Amino acid sequence: MKKLLLYFAFALLLTAPLFAQKPVQDTIPQLKEWWRADDMFYGKNGMTWLDNFYNGKGVLVVSTPDGVKTWQMRFPGDTENVFTWQKGSANIKTGDFNGDGAIDYIDENGNIYEGIKNGQPPKSEPHSNIGVANIVADINGDGYDDILAFYGICNQIGNIARVCFGASTIDSMRCNVILRTNPLDTNQATMNMYRTSNGTIRFLFRHYKAKSFDGYRLYEVTIKNRTEPAKFIMLDEYYPSKDKAIFRSTNKIYQNGGQTYWLTLEMINENATQTNVTIYNLSNDKIEKLYSTRIDSIGGLGIFNHSIDKDTLPDWCIVHFPNENGYSDLNFYSGMVRDALHPIGKYMTCQGPYAVSLPIYNGKSTQNGIAYGANHGWCFQLIILPESINVIHEDFPSVSIISMEVISPQPVSNNQILQIQLSSSFSDNYELSLYSYNGSKILTFNNQQNINNSKTLSIPLSEYNLSKGVYWLTLTVEKQQVQSKLIIN
Repeated sequence: MKKLLLYFAFALLLTAPLFAQKPVQDTIPQLKEWWRADDMFYGKNGMTWLDNFYNGKGVLVVSTPDGVKTWQMRFPGDTENVFTWQKGSANIKTGDFNGDGAIDYIDENGNIYEGIKNGQPPKSEPHSNIGVANIVADINGDGYDDILAFYGICNQIGNIARVCFGASTIDSMRCNVILRTNPLDTNQATMNMYRTSNGTIRFLFRHYKAKSFDGYRLYEVTIKNRTEPAKFIMLDEYYPSKDKAIFRSTNKIYQNGGQTYWLTLEMINENATQTNVTIYNLSNDKIEKLYSTRIDSIGGLGIFNHSIDKDTLPDWCIVHFPNENGYSDLNFYSGMVRDALHPIGKYMTCQGPYAVSLPIYNGKSTQNGIAYGANHGWCFQLIILPESINVIHEDFPSVSIISMEVISPQPVSNNQILQIQLSSSFSDNYELSLYSYNGSKILTFNNQQNINNSKTLSIPLSEYNLSKGVYWLTLTVEKQQVQSKLIIN
C-alpha cells in the first residue's frame, strides 16, 4: 500500500470508567487550538490530509455543506478551494492503479480520480464506482495497486473479500470475490490485512465457534489473478478466551522499523462497557500478546500518517466517549508501542469520529497539528502541537505477559513424556488444564503452583489414558489465559 491515510469509523461502545489511572506527572500536556469553526458543518462526513497534492504542498480534504472541498490551510480560516471532489466523499486513499507512476485517488465509495502528475491535483471527473476500498495495496505483486474490501462474517460459501485488480488503464480494472478453498467450521470475520517486509500478504480473522471459543487466526494468503483461487495457509491461532466473546470490531495494524503490531479493543467479561487496549506482535508470523492496558469509555482508536512528537514514528490516538457536557478526550500516544502505551498529549474536544494529522504553519515555522470534526456538524477544530513533546509514562495497571510453548514435536504419542515451556513476566501461580477441541474441560495437570518467571514441565501422558485427537492446552495465570493446540496420535 503506497500510503496509509487515516479516517475514523468508530464502533459505538457506550462505556463508563471503572477506575482512574494516575499519571506520573500531574497532567498530560494540553494542546492549543489553532482554528475553530462551530456550526459550519465542516468535517461532518469525514476528512483526509493528502501530502504533495497542490503545487507540491499538502492539503486538507474536508466535507462541507457545499460539497467536498480541498483546503491548503496556510492560515486559520483558509478555506480557499483548490479542488472539488465530485462524488461527495472526503475519505480518500491513494494508490497507483494503472502503474504510470502518478498517484491516483479513491474515495470510500470506490470512485477513482486518475492522477496526472505527482504534486498536482488529479483529473476532476472520476471513474465510476468500482467498489468499497478498505485497503489499497499491490496484492498480487504485478506492479499495479489493487483495491480490497472485506465482507462481514463469512457464510458457508466462504466469501471473504472482494479485490479489484489494478491494470494498465483504470477502465480495464476488474474485480473478483476471494473465497476460502476449504469448508468453514465456524463463523469467521476478516478483521485486517497487511503486507510483510518481504512483500507477502497476511489476513487476520476473528475465529468464533458455537459460542465456545473466541480467538484469532493468522493466514498467509496468495492471490494471483481473477482466474486462480486464493490460497490460504494458517500460520498461527490465538484464543484470549475459551468461553467468552472478547473481540470488538475496532482494530488497527501498525508497522514501523520492520515490526508489525496489532492494536485491538477487547471486552472484559463480555461487557462492552469495560475494555482493554491490547497490543499483539505479529512480526514473526505469530500472534504474540505483548500487554493489555485497561482503558474504559473508548469510542475508537486510529493511527496517524505522521509523527506528531517528531521521533519519525507515526503516532496514534484514542477517543473517549463524551462526558455529561458533550465533550470528548482526544488522547495521543507515541508510536513506541512495544513495551507500553506512552501518552504524548491530550485535548478536550467536541464529540466526533474524524481526526487526521497535518502540518500547520504558525507564521514562522511549520508545526504538527490535528484536524478534528464532529459527525453532528456543529464543531470543527484544528489543534496545534508544541514544538517538542516529551513522552510521558503513566502508571497503568500491570498485566503479566504469559506464554506457553509445546517443546515436544507434534503429534505426540499417548505414552510419551510431554515437554511444555511456561513463562510469565511476574512470579505467578498458574493452572494448566486440558480441554477437548470442542471446549470441554478434561483434566487439570497442575494447580496453583508458581511459575517463577519460567518453568519447563514434563508430563507423562501414559498416566492420563488420553485418546488420539486434537486438544487444547490452557494456561491460566490469575485472569489471563493462553492456549496451545496439542495433537495426540
